[in-house]
Amino acid sequence: MVAEAAHFQDALLVLRDKAFDLILIDAVLIEASSQSVIAEIRALQSACHETQMALIAVGRIASPVETVLQGVDAQLQKPVSTLELAQMVESWRGPIDPNVQK
Repeated sequence: MVAEAAHFQDALLVLRDKAFDLILIDAVLIEASSQSVIAEIRALQSACHETQMALIAVGRIASPVETVLQGVDAQLQKPVSTLELAQMVESWRGPIDPNVQK
């Protein structure tokens, strides 16, 4: 399942109702919030759903070490190609089968 939210509060509403395997989040949002965004997403996911999801930052974070320290599992640099995105999803959740619906 794919969902999109233009605003963080909208994303939280979606996360409360549905479990996701992977979340892409703009790195600018992470830096602007001083990590509270990540803490809120992780807490909500833990409280509402049994499965753990991967949190992927899209954009520029200072370094891979900084990425881990901020609670993000991995990062993609902008602009992100379709191939890079597919490889990231496959590395976290396995091959993508377009014929399978969750």
